[in-house]
Amino acid sequence: MAFFGSYTELDSIYRQVYSEWDASTFGSWYIVGVGYGLSVEWIPGESRWTGNRYKLGGSLLWSPLTVSGLLSWMDYPDNLMVDYAVSVRLDLARRFYSFVEYDGESFDVGSAIRFKYMTLQSSYRFPDFGVGCSMEFLLGGVSAAATYGFVEQIWDWFGVSLSKTVRKKTIL
Repeated sequence: MAFFGSYTELDSIYRQVYSEWDASTFGSWYIVGVGYGLSVEWIPGESRWTGNRYKLGGSLLWSPLTVSGLLSWMDYPDNLMVDYAVSVRLDLARRFYSFVEYDGESFDVGSAIRFKYMTLQSSYRFPDFGVGCSMEFLLGGVSAAATYGFVEQIWDWFGVSLSKTVRKKTIL
């Protein structure tokens, strides 16, 4: 189970509150999950609209190879937006992994190296040039991460996250 929430604003022009619940289960060779999100967006003093997001995802595990897919759709009052992504990941000796992701428009290619209490990751986007870097610190089931990147048409972005593992079961 996971919960995600965000608040976004663009000066005094636009606001968005988004929250999402996700759930997944796994076995020795698969992972499957579903999600639901609600977006409330508005222009202060003007109009307001909401959208519902639905997600389905899954992975097939053939150690050290993982093949994954995600399908999501969001229904706004006058618009249906459908997104998908597929990926392949190669995990070597639990210390290094590399991946390729495709979302219908671009490829992300990246790799990471894991240390006992830290993971460093970098990724590159093509054909629109983009770069992303992240650093994650792990201690006793608690993870704190920071990510920085940019894409050709999008301004720089920065993200932080904090998570706690409630129950851990090794499947690989």
